[in-house]
Amino acid sequence: MNHWLASACAALIGIGLTHSVMGERRIFLPWLASPPRDLPRAHRVILRASWHLPTLLGWGLAAVLALLAVGGAADARSTMLAAMALAVGACGLLVALATRGRHQGGTAMLATAVLIAVGRWQVGVA
Repeated sequence: MNHWLASACAALIGIGLTHSVMGERRIFLPWLASPPRDLPRAHRVILRASWHLPTLLGWGLAAVLALLAVGGAADARSTMLAAMALAVGACGLLVALATRGRHQGGTAMLATAVLIAVGRWQVGVA
């Protein structure tokens, strides 16, 4: 088993769970208690739903990482891992830059991208 990829899988599951739970508790519950008057309900609903999309996408990536960690899909492994490392790294960089480093999600995603890159290197597909 590739423990770097398994660790990246676990990290993405944890990031997604934290993102959704904390977003609901710290952003959406207070916001819904006194919603902005000038924002239509449909916009509030789509914003809330969109908040959870990164969680679902992260869990999808985690599932692929779990398969790769145990040696599945060897022929496509290099390309998939490179794409995942770049995507997770880009998300982390975006969050880090947008919040000027004040949101832990950026650091967590950048660290996860490194885990994926090292895992890719470890299996000799770099």
